[in-house]
Amino acid sequence: MLIEQLDEIQTPGTTKDAGVAFYTKEVEAGLSLQSLSTSSEWNYVININPLQTIHMFGLWLSGDGGNDNNGYSNKKFDDGDLSEYGNSIVMDSFNKNSGFDQDLTAETILVTNVWMAMVTELYKAVESCRDGSASSTEEGFNPVDHAAAFWFGSSKSSDGNEGASIHAWTARAGSNFINQSISVNIEMITYLSDLQSNYAQCKNLPRSDADEFANVMSEVVLSMTRLMIVPLIQNFITDLATKSGKSANERDYLIVSQLGCV
Repeated sequence: MLIEQLDEIQTPGTTKDAGVAFYTKEVEAGLSLQSLSTSSEWNYVININPLQTIHMFGLWLSGDGGNDNNGYSNKKFDDGDLSEYGNSIVMDSFNKNSGFDQDLTAETILVTNVWMAMVTELYKAVESCRDGSASSTEEGFNPVDHAAAFWFGSSKSSDGNEGASIHAWTARAGSNFINQSISVNIEMITYLSDLQSNYAQCKNLPRSDADEFANVMSEVVLSMTRLMIVPLIQNFITDLATKSGKSANERDYLIVSQLGCV
């Protein structure tokens, strides 16, 4: 449902006001594209998701943030709460002086809010195993399924493609590079399947073994987040290449792959 809102935002002819409405629309139980970065549970998210904290610190030390040295809990980024930096960036995209750009705004929401929400769901699975709550969850519940939903989405665009999903965005990023040795999407499917099995296995472990097994899951999540960084850098390289009048190639991809595996 959330990916459908992204599809609507990037539809040609969508106005800024309509785009904001799609961004803030609650599709279920208070969940919207905006709420992915304005959650009331940020203390929990910050404790379990190291990438969220890294991004916050990076922005806190930026020119738009407050970089004094007495902690960051009350700090601002771009006049907004530091922990809600994603929403601040997205609203800037809606309100930029050069005008509302449907595609750019949808992609901004994807790489700030949706991408990080998926990472959070992955770490939620690890934490649920570690604290023992996995064993008491209802039959069939698996937080990894939520992460997979963020990756694949559930909608098709008007041309029959996957529209604004991270999966489709990753495929488009990879298509700009030739002779690739790996497919991010194919590897992500394998990782998601493995982590789903890990979580199901953890639900049946005694509490004394859960913490150690959570470390195994954490290593899988670390590999997944490294892989998720690849399309971010691919798009960055493609943008630089386009602006310089050149094209990306397989050598660029090898560099990206190594960065994603560090």
